[in-house]
Amino acid sequence: MLAQSVCDPGTVPVRSWHGPGAAAGAQGALWGRGRRSGRAGASLPLTAVGPPWTATRRRRAAMRRRRRGTRWGTRCTASTGSSASSPASSRCAAAGRERAEGPASVSAGWVRRDRSPGRGGHPGPQRGHGGKTPGNPAGTPGVQPGRFPRPAVSQVIAPAEPEPAASPEGARTELDEEMENDICKVWDMSMDEDVALFLQEFNAPDIFMGVFAKSKCPRLTEICVGILGNMACFQDICMSISKDENLGQVLLQRLCDSDSPTLLETSRLLLTCLSQPEVANVWVERIRENPSVYDCVCFIMSSSTNVDLLVKVGEVVDKLFDLDEELMLNWIKNGTCRSVGPSVDDSPEELPDFKIVPCILEAAKQVRSDNPEGLDVYMHILQLLTTVDEGIQAIVQAPDGGKETWSLLYDLVCQELCQPDDPPIIVQEQKTVLASILSVLSAMFASQTEQEYTRMRKNMPLIGSLIRILQYMEGCGKRAVENSKESEQEEAGRTDVNEEDFHLKILKDICCELLSNMLQELTKENTLEGLHQGHLNEQTCSCAFQNLLPLYFASVESFLEVLREADQTLADNLEKRFPSLKVHT
Repeated sequence: MLAQSVCDPGTVPVRSWHGPGAAAGAQGALWGRGRRSGRAGASLPLTAVGPPWTATRRRRAAMRRRRRGTRWGTRCTASTGSSASSPASSRCAAAGRERAEGPASVSAGWVRRDRSPGRGGHPGPQRGHGGKTPGNPAGTPGVQPGRFPRPAVSQVIAPAEPEPAASPEGARTELDEEMENDICKVWDMSMDEDVALFLQEFNAPDIFMGVFAKSKCPRLTEICVGILGNMACFQDICMSISKDENLGQVLLQRLCDSDSPTLLETSRLLLTCLSQPEVANVWVERIRENPSVYDCVCFIMSSSTNVDLLVKVGEVVDKLFDLDEELMLNWIKNGTCRSVGPSVDDSPEELPDFKIVPCILEAAKQVRSDNPEGLDVYMHILQLLTTVDEGIQAIVQAPDGGKETWSLLYDLVCQELCQPDDPPIIVQEQKTVLASILSVLSAMFASQTEQEYTRMRKNMPLIGSLIRILQYMEGCGKRAVENSKESEQEEAGRTDVNEEDFHLKILKDICCELLSNMLQELTKENTLEGLHQGHLNEQTCSCAFQNLLPLYFASVESFLEVLREADQTLADNLEKRFPSLKVHT
């Protein structure tokens, strides 16, 4: 039996990629993440605390697919206050030179667990067989039941241990192809519990600590961190790694590395450990006491062009904020320039004065077109910030008054998500990211109504988009009822329907809350403009009233009074369709 896997569906063991030319530093190919049910996938259930729009602040969007991104680039942004001559710019340029001789990219798509013929393309370990199948029990070539090649593993891992007499100047900066292939075989085999346990008995974590301290070879460092990441997917080993204070500090220092594949594997390892309840608090406390983590994470979010890395770092931040509100508050208040213990020669001694919100926005802009699941991650981080007053203030009291945040979220809702030419079912795929975006917009609108960007004359398209989301949800609700009747005899089918209904209800509650607040602010001029632009008509107003009543009766009544001044006929028709409004006028 395999030990209990402690990683969530997104932190399954990873296969290395070691094809021709990989010696110059190709990234390890990630496993694809499990697809969500429906079109894009299901999120983990919410813990209902208070009204649904409050519960959604703590929801977890999991099982996101992975897509290969570009390498670390030389992007430095104004959001961090960096210039071409700043330390961040220098590091950014140096990082852009990493592994220049390597292949430009790694093919995208789902990565098979092994290369054996006749096996299915399941993206993760096959738990039904303990990750093993007859003739190939470890899921990797050459590993037999209870007889994986221990001598071979020992022989292969031994070269990774630095020689005590070796000077840093004489350390190799690249692996020869044969050695790299051999060590990558260990990386592959470390998905198996027996191999992982043997590596632990062989003191592989201690050997890897020596590698981190003395190695000048980025590829070797990446492989060692990747092996630790696979080992940490088993509960007992994860606890052993997490309780090693020296190893924990060394791993956090890897976040200061300028090598993006190493950063990617480090982030995956951290996310795996943070997903284990028994050791999550150990890592949260360790990160809280290590201020350089904040600077390094912010630098990655604000400067990296590697979409894969940005998504994984975002998942780490999302998990940290969800686990510990105190740490989130500290990062919100952070921003003072501090010294960082560099782990590589081209790391700066100091990083710029980072603020968490601009860094999140910059990362979200980078992933928005290439990775929808990554956008979901960063929108949920913003949503978590709005669960505390300090987070809302950090957004709306930015130097631009929150305009950049509002503009990004406004464009996403009005120009990219749930568009008129999309089928109504699209709301099922986008429900989690829409809920996060609308939650942040609602918090900003409620706290910054005096800001120019919240003036209703500029936001009539947003009202139209909110009503369209409600219309699409009505279509999805009817389809869900039909599906439930067809699968009435299947228990699993009923569970899926109930879960989908639950998440749609959360989105509906958030959408209605924002729409009701915006309708209350409409003037006659705004309403006339909305009628002229097509955002308001009898059909859209009927949909809005249907969803807002009776909970938001005051908002509907206030809007109806303004609508009567702009279009008496439309107001009368709506009163006929909703008699409860006529009684109170």
